[in-house]
Amino acid sequence: LPNSIAWAIVAIGVNSAIYHICPSVPRFQVDSSFMFIFFGLTVMEFWRKEFGTLPRSGVFFLTFAGIILLNFMGTFGE
Repeated sequence: LPNSIAWAIVAIGVNSAIYHICPSVPRFQVDSSFMFIFFGLTVMEFWRKEFGTLPRSGVFFLTFAGIILLNFMGTFGE
């Protein structure tokens, strides 16, 4: 999980740099999606350190998949 968090930070940095060089709505949607993933991984890591295990991580990932889908719904409408 810590390696995933590190790669998510790298992805956020790259996507944010691309967005700030050439801003557009689709690039912002991709950038914010990686921020959601980073947030989810960070919450899972805090939970694991506090309680020692991850309960139903599949449900957690499906919830974030739904949030990311809703995030992209604005892009599909344009």
